[in-house]
Order: sequence, then structure tokens, then C-alpha cells
Amino acid sequence: MTQDVLAGPLGLIVEGPCERDAIPALLEPRGIRFARPASLNGQMTGSDLSSFVTKQVVPVAQALLAAKSVRALFVVFDREKRAESAAEIEAVAEVILRAEIGHNPPIYVAVADCTFENWLLTDPKHINRHSLVRKPVPTYASVDGKDALALLKGAIWPLGYVKTRHGPALAAVVDTADSAVTNRSASLKRFVNRV
Repeated sequence: MTQDVLAGPLGLIVEGPCERDAIPALLEPRGIRFARPASLNGQMTGSDLSSFVTKQVVPVAQALLAAKSVRALFVVFDREKRAESAAEIEAVAEVILRAEIGHNPPIYVAVADCTFENWLLTDPKHINRHSLVRKPVPTYASVDGKDALALLKGAIWPLGYVKTRHGPALAAVVDTADSAVTNRSASLKRFVNRV
């Protein structure tokens, strides 16, 4: 789906304040426009997926759709330590959301594997050039499942990685138009290919 094919912004629900600023920064260079994102204010680690979606995501989605006119709604959250793959979680969450809310506008779920910060590691070339980074992050064929928070904490010193401060700044330099970047994360690639 491309921005010029259908007019209007995309709706966006994210897990927390970091992603509220970082996800738009990740895609704005590609011309993707979002209405003001809504935040879920986190999720409890190990929370049951069905309960999380019905109790946390659905009410926020209903409120966002009542307040804003969007051409599609994207919900982005972290896989964390769930046993299911990010793709499996996305499929289950989409079924629940569509059953609760409907299909108009279309609703899509993107699950970062394991956290949003894994998506930042997909572009080590640009991340390592950022003034925040003092120790280069490694280049991986696949960043999904890596301990991205620990890697970023070690790369940004002396203070370490602070999600709400550093996440959006680093997201702004990740080149999601480069297939070499998106190929490093199956979860990011699915998300980028749907917007």
C-alpha cells in the first residue's frame, strides 16, 4: 500500500511513548503520514495475548477510530518473550481486532521481534554514524531475537540507551527504503511492506 494511492493518514497505535515518536520517524522519510499516534502505555511482560488485545488494544483502537479519520489502522507492539513467533502473534491479534472492531478501515498488526529496538539494529551503517553511538553495534544477518536493548545500552555511553530519548533519534536514521536493511528483520520487513 503506498501513500499516494489512497489519500489520508494512517492510524497508529504503539506500545509506549518511545514508539509513539519513533515509528513515524522510521517511516516519514518514505512519505508515510500518520495521524497522531495513540499509546498503549506498555504491556505486562508475559501477558496473555488474547487478554492484552481485547482489554488494552481494542479500547484504544475504538477511541482512535471514533476520533480520527484514517485510511488504515496499524497496531505495533513487542513480541517480548512470548513463545509464538512475531508472525503468529500478528495473525492472532488481527483476527481478534477485526472480530471486535470490523474491517473498515483495514486493521494490521506489526510485532517487533523481540522489541522495537531490534528494528533499529537493522541499519548498523547509519546507526553507527549517529553522534549518540560511541561503540559500534554489530552487523547481523538477522536481528530478530537479539538482545537489542543490551546492544544499544553498550553502544551509547556514558549514560546508556534511554528509550524515549534515543529511540526516536536513532529511528530517524534507519533507511527502511533499503531492502538490505529490512531484510535483517522479518518483522520489520512485514511492517514496511504493509504501509
